[in-house]
Amino acid sequence: LSKGPHAGRILVSGRHIQKDENGKLQTFNHTFYSDDHGRTWQLGGVFGRFGNESQLVELSDGSVMINARDGDNRARPNNHRRRVAVSQDGGKTWSPMHRDETLISTQCHASIERLTTVAEGGRNRLLFANPRNDYRSPKHPYGRVNLSVRISYDEGRTWSKGRTIYPHESAYSDLAVLPDKTIGLIYERGPAGSTKYWDHVQFARFDLVWLTNGEDTLDPRRKATFVKNGKRRAVRAVGGDWKRADGYLEGSGQGLYLYAGMELGPGDFHIRSRISVEKLNGTAASFLLGRNSFGFDDPAKMRFWFKHQDTKTTNFGPAAETITPGKPFLFEVVRRGKILAFMIDGKEIHHCKFDRNAVGKIGFRPWRSMIRVREFSAEGALLPWKDPIAKTITVGGVAVSSLRPPKGLKSIETPGHAPQHYGLDLLQFLHEDDVVSSHCPLTRAWLFRWRCSDRLGLP
Repeated sequence: LSKGPHAGRILVSGRHIQKDENGKLQTFNHTFYSDDHGRTWQLGGVFGRFGNESQLVELSDGSVMINARDGDNRARPNNHRRRVAVSQDGGKTWSPMHRDETLISTQCHASIERLTTVAEGGRNRLLFANPRNDYRSPKHPYGRVNLSVRISYDEGRTWSKGRTIYPHESAYSDLAVLPDKTIGLIYERGPAGSTKYWDHVQFARFDLVWLTNGEDTLDPRRKATFVKNGKRRAVRAVGGDWKRADGYLEGSGQGLYLYAGMELGPGDFHIRSRISVEKLNGTAASFLLGRNSFGFDDPAKMRFWFKHQDTKTTNFGPAAETITPGKPFLFEVVRRGKILAFMIDGKEIHHCKFDRNAVGKIGFRPWRSMIRVREFSAEGALLPWKDPIAKTITVGGVAVSSLRPPKGLKSIETPGHAPQHYGLDLLQFLHEDDVVSSHCPLTRAWLFRWRCSDRLGLP
């Protein structure tokens, strides 16, 4: 134990069999403790009829919680839960043991571990792993299936739905927090389709962002400046270089991107930039927020917001109401809770619902315009840049890498429509790790016909 009058105490839980008040043999829990580093031991509380294999965790207030396998055979086969009790005196006495109705479990060992406290990680976080299942069937005769990990932010009073680590036969497990604050889980499992859960011992490693589907992170909020007075601090240019001019970085044309040198994680954030868009008519100049974008489009000079989750573009207001071509303006993007807001020169021009997951890469796309970036910074859960994963499409029987587009790749005219650079559009979205979505409806609606450089020899 690390807190209160019993700090330094070693506390161990166990189980035994004894007669209950009716003279029937039942399983009970007990604890042993040592206050001299294990040289001598004392018997602590004996408690918890129907308790079984168990683990202990110290709570933030110095109390101790025991989480035990359900040994109540009256509940067989399909109504087992974890059994829980709390000690306020270092394990000498315990509260009555009760079923935690949230923690569904077949009769099986489980593991519980502290990830963080408020002092060290901003929040209290407990982890719990077990086969999340409470029924037996011919397909799962032991009921030990669907090994999952949950998280609690209120010291075990409530638990998340959790994430599945292994959906097939799986049983005993043990959690550990590794030095880099990733989570380690060792567990036994069987092959898919088998009724055996003991064939293999497996190790899984994951982080808090993965466990919470991007809702939580251990990375502290921090500030980073990517462009300052037009000078590069930490940016990544994709598709070509951005020219350094007097007080700004300048990029123009399709296929050119300027990304922040860090990715944006989950939670609240505030992005600030001072930019100018050199023309509005006929452009799709955009600010990129992961797979989403905010920018300016033709033919009505509209501001637009493309939300990837909805595969939907929302047009609103003439762009000329808020910006002037060639004139610098302050552009901000703010997420508080699940609301995302866009501001120009301090005035909110649009807001919408937006999940709190990790965003990913952020940056600018000039497209058919020119963007000049003078300032670019962000505050939030900033994460290291991840290099995109190479993807390949086949064009006319030739494999084309998303990271190395062939020179001269372009589209031919689609009947009834003006020539469009669909090739560059598709390859750029492949680079952004998104194959199925595009800003251009025609890109989604038409089969692509390609014409590449003579070197590739494609029709």
